[in-house]
Amino acid sequence: TNGIVTPKFDLGQFSGGNDYSQGSPVNSENPGKYTGYEDKPISEEALAQLDACFAAAEKQGIQMIPRFAYTWSDCIGCEPATIEMIELHIKQISEVINKYKDTVISVECGIIGPWGEMHSSKYQHGGSESANRIIGAYLNNLDPTVTVQVRTAGYITQYLGRTLDVRFMKDLPIKSDDPRYRLGMYNDGYLGTWSDYGTWPGGVNLTRAQAKIFLSEQNKRIPYGGEMAYCTLEFAKENGTPIYQDNFIEELYMTHLSYLDNIANKNHSITQGLLEVTFEDRHDFEGMPNLLEYYGTDLQKFMLDHMGYRFVMRSAQITDTVDPGKAVKFRGTVENTGFGNLLAGMVAEVILVGEDGEPIVIPVDVDPQKWYTCEITDYNFAISIPADAAAGEYNAFIRFSSLPLAESAKTARTIRFANKQPVANDYGANYIGTFNITGNATGVADGYKQVYVDFTDVKSDHWGKGFIEDICTLGLMGGVGNGKFNPEGIATRAQFVTVLYNMEGKPAVDEVSTPLTDIDGWYNAAIKWAYSEGIVNGVSATKFDPNGQLTRETFATMLYRYAKFKGIDVESVKGDISAYKDAGIVSSWALEPMLWANAKAYIGGMTADTLVPQGKATRAQMATIMTRYLSDNK
Repeated sequence: TNGIVTPKFDLGQFSGGNDYSQGSPVNSENPGKYTGYEDKPISEEALAQLDACFAAAEKQGIQMIPRFAYTWSDCIGCEPATIEMIELHIKQISEVINKYKDTVISVECGIIGPWGEMHSSKYQHGGSESANRIIGAYLNNLDPTVTVQVRTAGYITQYLGRTLDVRFMKDLPIKSDDPRYRLGMYNDGYLGTWSDYGTWPGGVNLTRAQAKIFLSEQNKRIPYGGEMAYCTLEFAKENGTPIYQDNFIEELYMTHLSYLDNIANKNHSITQGLLEVTFEDRHDFEGMPNLLEYYGTDLQKFMLDHMGYRFVMRSAQITDTVDPGKAVKFRGTVENTGFGNLLAGMVAEVILVGEDGEPIVIPVDVDPQKWYTCEITDYNFAISIPADAAAGEYNAFIRFSSLPLAESAKTARTIRFANKQPVANDYGANYIGTFNITGNATGVADGYKQVYVDFTDVKSDHWGKGFIEDICTLGLMGGVGNGKFNPEGIATRAQFVTVLYNMEGKPAVDEVSTPLTDIDGWYNAAIKWAYSEGIVNGVSATKFDPNGQLTRETFATMLYRYAKFKGIDVESVKGDISAYKDAGIVSSWALEPMLWANAKAYIGGMTADTLVPQGKATRAQMATIMTRYLSDNK
């Protein structure tokens, strides 16, 4: 079940039952009422036990979909006498669940009726208001990230006060700010009849065909599951169980089947039916993932292997050899061949293991929750290699887990890729390649860390690509979001000062004051530091103009002052810019810095005979100049 556990919790001790004895079925020996208990809030002791259960699951990295009910039998009328008491119980339960919202990924609404199946109950047959209040109590009290599953689509229609008709289907997909977005289904009559024992009967409900569309278009992170119906296989066959139909496999994918409590039991009657059917090309459908290796497999194994997510690495590339101070790049593709999606967030870490056997753990921004079913997704990231990294061969692994390696050791649930070749090492991580670090340090990168160097708007033939990669490897510059660097975008005064501040290790500025009144932003500390050290001036006595565009001569001046601050001899290095026809317009305060920067080849001409000193410096130019400077002054 891909790490999903579906615990059942009995609330019977907190209910005195009610006098409901109508509907079907009715237990003649105990037609309605519990004895020996009374309606009361859930005790602190019971809530503490619930908390301990969820805490243990969190520690092990288990995902849970709990259900609460007042009876786990066919008894009728076991709920409290008032809806207010049920709402109080849901509020108490929700307060505990919200502490473990990354562990409890969804809740089966349940709570009323035998086995919490939301039928044969005073609160179901008494009209929609009670059921709506129960669903609303969960939605209003649970953290918005926790989804809620109801027994039939009729409860969704009741909650919305409308019919799931053709007009509703046209509204799909549902918007994330709509309460329906968090509502899904659990199915305890699964595969017993053509309608799953009335789960999809049509009318004000959904037909099976409509249900596939609804669940396919609904929130991608709502699980769908439950348990297979308890009936004879002969009865299931006579009543049109879908397991023998050619489109059954497509339904599994469209509904995002995530779990079935009893499918692993080979003695179950429906399982016997699944063992009779072989997965073959007659089950193919448009958009199906690559499942060729499963042709000839019985449906029980096929379903067990594909419930929830199933990630298969289809390609992997890695930088073969990298110098210390540079970046090793990883890229490849992963196909999710499972019926559903990863339902909870995971910590992603790359683990590098060198010849000494000691793991180097690097957090990375790779989100497998976006690796959706029936899709092949690219991954693309890079890691800086520090200048003092030991030379040698390194194996690289990627680890997805509910907890970081440092906190979870080897006990937490991890995602293992489904490739036939063994790809997971002792850390529960997946092998993605081997590379070599040379003994030739070429940069000043400090520490192993993820960096962004492959930007979609920096093409392979861009003149500044190598410089952009280098400056980003050092962590001194980054992208502007959405995978872009904006190389031709104008650099600002604050951006460049921040680069210098980062190079200096972000010294403390708590005791520093300046007369500048316009530096109350993300750049505050950097500008205070640079101003106090004489590296920058304001554009006036009280203004710095942090968002002002950086000119080439201002760039040269700031860098000149920084180099001088670092003890570098700048005054004896003078170039000759007389060949540029616009050399005469260099501002007097920038002349010495421009002569130095030109002599050092940090700033050259924009053309063969123009320097363009008042021209705006671009982000690509800033990356280039700073990389050249750092290469000169390791």
